[in-house]
Amino acid sequence: MGFSKTEVANSLEVSPSAVAQWESGVKNPSMDNLIRLASVLRVPLGFFFKPIPDEILSTKGPLSFRAVTPTKSASVNRIKRRSQRFSELTAEIFIWLGEMLKLPALNLPEMEIPKDAGIQKIDELAAELRRFWNLGQGPILKLGELLESNGIVINRMSFGDERYDAFSQVIGGRSYIFLGADKNDRARTRFDGCHELAHLIFHQHFSESELGEAATMEIEKQAHRFASSFLLPTDSFGREIVDTSLNGFLRLKPKWGVSVQAMLVWAKEHKIIDEEEYDDLQKHVDKRKWRRPKGESLDGHIPEVRRSIFPKALQALEENNILKQCDIPTSLELPVSVLSQTFDVNFEEIDPVKIGNIIPFKMQ
Repeated sequence: MGFSKTEVANSLEVSPSAVAQWESGVKNPSMDNLIRLASVLRVPLGFFFKPIPDEILSTKGPLSFRAVTPTKSASVNRIKRRSQRFSELTAEIFIWLGEMLKLPALNLPEMEIPKDAGIQKIDELAAELRRFWNLGQGPILKLGELLESNGIVINRMSFGDERYDAFSQVIGGRSYIFLGADKNDRARTRFDGCHELAHLIFHQHFSESELGEAATMEIEKQAHRFASSFLLPTDSFGREIVDTSLNGFLRLKPKWGVSVQAMLVWAKEHKIIDEEEYDDLQKHVDKRKWRRPKGESLDGHIPEVRRSIFPKALQALEENNILKQCDIPTSLELPVSVLSQTFDVNFEEIDPVKIGNIIPFKMQ
């Protein structure tokens, strides 16, 4: 939930050391404190007694972040801990759904990327993935549906920090992508999704320590280039660049669903524009104030990255009389805020008691 031990302790009127002992397992809270803790954290009381599935405890890959100038600080570490737990809770929901419904199987090719891979090699790998998924050479409009139909689970998370855009992780053999809900920039979100896709394909063999600062720069560069190549195939997109002015690239944005800034990098790396032209165009980007979230023109004309697995699963549960929507919180006993975010339903507004009290009567 993003609270510090001190904040929780103050809410419960206990010492921070007591909260630390509960969290580490040295001591257990009294039932009275447990009930109050559930209220403060807005979780069901049963949440504390619920075992975590073995798949989540034993088989987790590294947490891969896409962030702008991340720093080492208490706030950043807190965001990473929150993200790890949100990832695990999402996986717990997905595992629970898989016990009742047949969900899309993971369908990712086995590919390796050389450490010193240049743009040509990355173009080839992106083209290979397009062939694997039978995508052709055109724009990818329904990116969320594409990823989810190939077994990659998508969720959104609010980081509360604009330096963070997205992260991904493999849990229990399933790939998860978490997109930031803070900026709501469609072009950037599409790019973030493909950036994390690259991490899921190429970088899961790294450990958490290996994904440190020394390796991150090269790994992020690879993911960035792959996202660009996957969204903008060399032959088909390259043929459409007939005007290398800023407005010329802007005209291509709605069709390809990629920001002008990303197109400029692509054009420079593919030698359509030289370094001097690139620098000049970037100066014009600054003048137009396009670097801000949603600051670039025509973002509203780009398709959203839609999530459908969880809402459709909820619909299937109801249509097949397996479970009603209002029963989800009591069945899962997970934080209502996480359930609402994941299923795209405001469970806090659903009162099963009131729903059950609807009694039919006849008019006299």
